[in-house]
Amino acid sequence: MNAVPGYKADVILLCGDLTGKAIVPVVKVKENEWYINPFGKIERFYSREKLEQRLDMLRNQGYYTFEATKEEIAELQQNPKKVDELFANLMKERLDEWLKMVEEKIPKEIKVIVMPGNDDIFEIDEVIKAHEDRIIYPLEKVVYLDDKHPMISCEYVNPTPWDTPREMKEEDLMRKLEKEFRRVDQKEYKYLVCNFHAPPYDTMLDLAPKLDKNLNVVTRLDGSPEMVHVGSKAVRHVLEKYQPRLGLHG
Repeated sequence: MNAVPGYKADVILLCGDLTGKAIVPVVKVKENEWYINPFGKIERFYSREKLEQRLDMLRNQGYYTFEATKEEIAELQQNPKKVDELFANLMKERLDEWLKMVEEKIPKEIKVIVMPGNDDIFEIDEVIKAHEDRIIYPLEKVVYLDDKHPMISCEYVNPTPWDTPREMKEEDLMRKLEKEFRRVDQKEYKYLVCNFHAPPYDTMLDLAPKLDKNLNVVTRLDGSPEMVHVGSKAVRHVLEKYQPRLGLHG
């Protein structure tokens, strides 16, 4: 958001994998004493100010935090469903905070487009839609970036090792992408922007470390990771077939 004035942007896109991946519990021991254990090392705090400074660092790195007693933490450890509910609530709260910040800081004449990615749970879509008086939710519609350039979007990706919420087989993804192209007049394809979260297969955009069956990174003799192409063949096919003006991926 701070970069907007410098780039003189007309449109801002916040697309893909909007949510964090981990929670850092803050355990309250007693009045004015807390500890956290984010990376296997206990950190103790004896003032709220110092604690908040450290938590701000973690939040800026994408972690979620919440305060609880030892007993409450133990209860969560015994109840995975409650952990999932907590995680979902923290994701939604953080995203709502960000979107409120967008509404406050970004001038109204600048278009703001926010789209989830394959890692994002479906519950966050309603959070984005709740801000649609200011923010554009681009899925299953054509969004015009200006008077000339339409944009279609897709948050789904081809299968990954992580079994993320929004992934599907290549043949299903192909059908979904074809449906998106049908939303646009063929005469506009030469101006079309394709906002597809999955990168096209066998390009410089889809290289990732190769994983073994235990999801460990495969390394070369020199210790560097072996890289493989992991993008979508369906995405590549439709881009080659319809020749849009621009693809936005990742």
